Amino acid sequence: MSLPVSEEEIWRYSPIDELDFENYQPQRLDDPPGFEMGLTTSEEAIQQASIVSIENGWLTGVSLTDEAIEAGIFVGPAGDIEDGERLFRASVEQEVDVFGYLNQMLCPQPVLIKVPSGIRLESPIVLVFNNNAERGIFFPKVIVDISQDASATVVELHASMDIEALVVPVLEVMVSSDSHFRHGMLQTLEKKVWQIGKQNFQIGASSKLETFTAGIGGGYVRTHSNCRLVGRGSEARLVGAYYGEDQQIHDFRTFQEHIAPDTTSDLLFKGVLDGSSRSVYSGLIRIQPEATRTRANQSNKNIKLSDKAWAESVPNLEIETDDVMCSHASTVSPIDEEQIFYLESRGLTTEIAERLVIEGFFDDVVSTAPTTEFDQRLRTLITGRLHRRSQSGS
Repeated sequence: MSLPVSEEEIWRYSPIDELDFENYQPQRLDDPPGFEMGLTTSEEAIQQASIVSIENGWLTGVSLTDEAIEAGIFVGPAGDIEDGERLFRASVEQEVDVFGYLNQMLCPQPVLIKVPSGIRLESPIVLVFNNNAERGIFFPKVIVDISQDASATVVELHASMDIEALVVPVLEVMVSSDSHFRHGMLQTLEKKVWQIGKQNFQIGASSKLETFTAGIGGGYVRTHSNCRLVGRGSEARLVGAYYGEDQQIHDFRTFQEHIAPDTTSDLLFKGVLDGSSRSVYSGLIRIQPEATRTRANQSNKNIKLSDKAWAESVPNLEIETDDVMCSHASTVSPIDEEQIFYLESRGLTTEIAERLVIEGFFDDVVSTAPTTEFDQRLRTLITGRLHRRSQSGS
């Protein structure tokens, strides 16, 4: 496949023409780092969540809670279990661009999380991704298999050292019938790092997906998310929050594919843009001919804090049957001056008034975070950015 260019519709508004592959060096596939079963983590943290460490695409450590061990949860290389090959790419019909194929070729170690049938795992599984090789290109992959009548929560934390790098992560999730899966992804990469990631979800009959994508860091970060509702009565709630500053670009491309009847999806992405940052949102609700009685919603809302900030929002519908209820909407606007004036008239400074308005704008999405710690981390990061803005006198 050829490398993408900005003239292609799916890469429109992106700086993909600036990507120079010659600038990066892939990791060696025959030189894995050490692995530690039982990470050096406090006992209190281990009782609250299972911790999985992934460094430069390699699995480097796992510590499971007692609950996860007793439940028979598998976390490890996908090749270590009998049906690992069957699960590889089970949620993907076809790769949409060269980055998906590159991940297939150069992923050093696909990590599998397998939850057995009938298991209700209360403690979350937290994946900590770290990238620390200057001018490296990394291809981490995580596969999640939620068996029938099971539930689990998986949280991804993506971070990096202060390096120049390209990260191409892939998440593949299969949720069997009568199950519930909660997912969260918080990205706090350094600003010289590019990330071009993919999320693939396949939801079975009478099952529910709740996913939260939060973008804070990175230079250019693109997340391609495809949610396929393949079983009758399946549901998906897709939530996103992002905050751009300086020259950052947050790029989201989402697909809600309704294949079976009586399915429901609800998407809400909200973003705030400061400085000369940009956001691109392109979403598609696709209703297949058999997906009668579908209910689907899609909404993207943006606030610009700077005249130099820019947002592009393109929601779309593609409906191939009747007897459906679908809607889409998008907004791009400056901060509401009437709300600021109202708060100032009650004695608040402009900085505090602005902070309250922004925190209120994000509240309905942040409150849906998969874990309390995720909620608190994201709120702290947003508050920190607002504080830097007030300190700079913007």
